[in-house]
Amino acid sequence: MKAYVTIILMIFSREIYKVSKFIAKNKLSEEVKGEMRGYLAYLFQEDHNRRVDDEEYLTIMPSILQKKILADKYHKLLLKVPVFRKNFRIEVLKKLSVQFKERILGHGDEIFPVISH
Repeated sequence: MKAYVTIILMIFSREIYKVSKFIAKNKLSEEVKGEMRGYLAYLFQEDHNRRVDDEEYLTIMPSILQKKILADKYHKLLLKVPVFRKNFRIEVLKKLSVQFKERILGHGDEIFPVISH
């Protein structure tokens, strides 16, 4: 358990360092800095840092293996959705799964922009 806590703290410290470098490099305003740090604290507090851990694992893998891992992950996700599972062959779903791009959305973010006619 002690080793696990040490690893979590190392990952969190590394992420804080990366964010601090990003903030300094981009000369962000105090308001934006505060929001970024607040969100990171929220993620850590709510134990959503599992996603950061997943990304850490991926970043140490060779790119070919990263692609295989993500394709497998998204393929399984597609198989859970009945409309995909019932209407597409396995080969099509595998090809589709490698095209996925993950996005994190916050409150108020638009998934699809509204187009006015």
